[in-house]
Amino acid sequence: MTHKNSITVFYLDDEAELAELFRDLFSTDQITIRSFSKVQDFYLGLKNERPDVIFLDFRLPGITGDIIALELNNKIPKYLVTGELSVKTEYAFNKVLSKPFIISEIEEVFQNQLLLMAQGKAS
Repeated sequence: MTHKNSITVFYLDDEAELAELFRDLFSTDQITIRSFSKVQDFYLGLKNERPDVIFLDFRLPGITGDIIALELNNKIPKYLVTGELSVKTEYAFNKVLSKPFIISEIEEVFQNQLLLMAQGKAS
């Protein structure tokens, strides 16, 4: 049985510079980051590809990240990345992470997902 040894990550943040920074910081041979700064581009990306992990900003033009998370497949791990750590949206996410990024928190998510993929347990 062949196990997937890489993951595809979608990151949505309306601040284009942060979306690019996230992609640049965390892209590796094992981690493909698709960053989006427009909600409509994110949805288009979902039509074309199924990510293994999704990171969402909270405040987006016309919608919040928790609403998007609730619309998505429950099997895909979703993480909220926000500077507003007091928001009560945990029910829609695997975890709420701080913004600016704490690199070790993000890397831990990726390592856990890669481990699950290697074990053949990820969705």
